[in-house]
Amino acid sequence: MNKEITINSTDEERTSILSEKDLTIVQWDRKHGFRQTDPQESITHALGRYMDESGLRGKPMHFKDFPEDVAFTRNTLHESIRQMTKRHSDLANLGRVLSVIDDVCKNAEKIEVEPYRHSQPKSGAGFKQMHQYMSAFHDMDYIYPVKITIREAEGKQANRFYMVITVGMIDIEDKTKEALTNTRVHPETGESLPAGGASFIVNIPQLISTFNSEEGIILKNLPNGLLNDAQQKIKQKVIATDIQSICRHSARRRLR
Repeated sequence: MNKEITINSTDEERTSILSEKDLTIVQWDRKHGFRQTDPQESITHALGRYMDESGLRGKPMHFKDFPEDVAFTRNTLHESIRQMTKRHSDLANLGRVLSVIDDVCKNAEKIEVEPYRHSQPKSGAGFKQMHQYMSAFHDMDYIYPVKITIREAEGKQANRFYMVITVGMIDIEDKTKEALTNTRVHPETGESLPAGGASFIVNIPQLISTFNSEEGIILKNLPNGLLNDAQQKIKQKVIATDIQSICRHSARRRLR
């Protein structure tokens, strides 16, 4: 069986591949990286400022099992803000991931390749498919699951790639730490638990088992074989909502 997830992979094949994979949960230090220090500054302005100050604009990001590096652009930030705002997610978490974005992308694992189902632009610079990756980072209190969508263009923009990021949050002190007690230790640090303050490795199904409705954006792209009954219901609800949104958007475009 092919060990790489492609657009032709079945749910059963993806389940088998992901069941054997581990994910490195990258450490994020609260004392460093993105901070919104000026109470008068909006979070969106602070994110743009941090992107420029940290040299992220245009910086290439490397992913496993992907032929090209993908640049982090201003459009990446704007679309990520839009997607997280639409889902009422905490934009401060987007700032946090920017602090460790290189390692988050480098350690991300591909979870699905799917056709591009949204409305295509009329310019001829449309999209062919979307590569969905899952990654995560943590501090002393939370694990932050990250979904990274790489949109692969076609037509006039063929072989161009665009990325969008959404970030969730899981309370380690709740059920997560107990679920991850059998985590394998990090090969370099020897740390095994998030409270150890270092990057650590966890089996992907173990991490997925802690996801709830807040992680619906990631559950949507995971195979049912890795989800419990409650998670499958969340997945179907998110998919149905997305289909309704696509239909409404397409109807508005036809009326223009």
